[in-house]
Amino acid sequence: MVIFSAIPHTSAQSEDTSLIGATGEIVRIGVTLTKSSIQGGNLESAEQYSKFTTDFYSQQIITLRQSNIEYADDLHLLLIDIHSKISSSQTDSVLSDLDSTQAYLAKFPTSSQKGPVASEILD
Repeated sequence: MVIFSAIPHTSAQSEDTSLIGATGEIVRIGVTLTKSSIQGGNLESAEQYSKFTTDFYSQQIITLRQSNIEYADDLHLLLIDIHSKISSSQTDSVLSDLDSTQAYLAKFPTSSQKGPVASEILD
């Protein structure tokens, strides 16, 4: 009986890891596109990518908290701050802020299922 009760838990953990990994990958892509747009001088695109990334992450924050991702709120605040700076054309420190997101994203668990899960999330 103990064996059977452990199986659903492991499956749920695997699903959480896949979801968290996919969330990290989607945010990583958004941050990369935001950074590329700023470096290319296209603040309008940077603002759109930043808004998408921040809004998407905001939708995932409860799941991240429930999965005990310690840095979930710190990354959320950083993404909001980045978007605010881009929206008000205060891009002086945005590139370093975008680089800071990489430290958080590097801590996200990896999963071989992140591609299909990301596709499902974005669908």
